[in-house]
Amino acid sequence: MNENKRGVFSAIDKVIGGFEKYVSVSCLGIIAVIVPVQVFFRYVLQRGILWANELVTILLVLVVMLGSALAFREKCHTDIQGFVNRAPKPLRITVRIMTNLITLAFLAVILFSSIVHVKGLGAAKTAVLKIPWSICYLAITLGAVLMIYEFLKVMKERILEEPAEE
Repeated sequence: MNENKRGVFSAIDKVIGGFEKYVSVSCLGIIAVIVPVQVFFRYVLQRGILWANELVTILLVLVVMLGSALAFREKCHTDIQGFVNRAPKPLRITVRIMTNLITLAFLAVILFSSIVHVKGLGAAKTAVLKIPWSICYLAITLGAVLMIYEFLKVMKERILEEPAEE
């Protein structure tokens, strides 16, 4: 039974990781196409594409939030391990616990604030695309949830890992 739960969790985790990668890369690809086209239209044809700026902004927020969660998954976020690794083991673990708790608290604040902000937007819509702002800002909520999930997965490892030998 325990192995079955682990297999289900592993499958769900794989889907989440795939979602983070696929959506981040797709949004970045769309941005990479839209921005040069918008520049061409604006400066060469002297006619901007009205919806391009709104869409790029929305996609950029999505890329940042999902990319941050993906960075936790891939252990790519920067930290102060150079200083911490030189400290004695009890101090090293204490500092890591504190920094991990501060990070988790920060992510919780982002999550809570984004929920409050989304609720406060009401029926407001974007100027050109007419997409509800609440849907656009849900990218922040989704990103915060995914970052907390990814962070909790590696938190124990981040606290207990031993520094590499030099």
